[in-house]
Amino acid sequence: MINRVHGLLDAHGVRATVQRMYAAKSLKWLKTLVLSTEHDTFVLRQSAREITYLTNEIAEIERRLEAEAAADEDARLLASMTGIGIYSALLLAAEIDGIERFQNPKKIVSWAGLCPHIKQSSESGKMNYIKKRDRSKLVNWIMCEAANTAAHHDPKMAAIYESARRRHAGRHGPAVVVVAHKMITIMWHMLSTRTPYESRKQELYDCKLSKMRKARQRR
Repeated sequence: MINRVHGLLDAHGVRATVQRMYAAKSLKWLKTLVLSTEHDTFVLRQSAREITYLTNEIAEIERRLEAEAAADEDARLLASMTGIGIYSALLLAAEIDGIERFQNPKKIVSWAGLCPHIKQSSESGKMNYIKKRDRSKLVNWIMCEAANTAAHHDPKMAAIYESARRRHAGRHGPAVVVVAHKMITIMWHMLSTRTPYESRKQELYDCKLSKMRKARQRR
């Protein structure tokens, strides 16, 4: 839909004055814009109406998810960790489905597919890929995404990332997995002891909690 709008504007030599076509200001501009042909003007305004509808639907879904997260203690705790947003926290809480399912951190690390598999030869061992058996692909994906963010914004995880990257010949992928491994290990302790992330950015965490509470109050 956005590409269609850009295509129409380019075809008529109209330069967009804003970057985000789904922003309210952009949509208002599109609905009043007149192109050189009546047909393309109609298509443009119809596209703007569809984008408006979809944007409102997405916003409503986001509010519902935020309200659900506010009611879930596990999600609230997980959101304290840098790299874990509200939706990621809710997803992880739902997938974990009670930390008591995992007797120790090693169990949840293995389930998340973040335990490197060791290839053993007669003289040396190689630890170079993630074991795929019995793992949650969804949690594996979201943890690696969260680790990538945490490696840039959490000093503690940044240090772990840099150390791991040096050990893996400067490779980004294995270093992110090491960070994800550390993060989900910490999550096990957070959920087991019912305490938020020790190295959290309190201002950011307060902002997340406030957003959740407001969404719940609006329901």
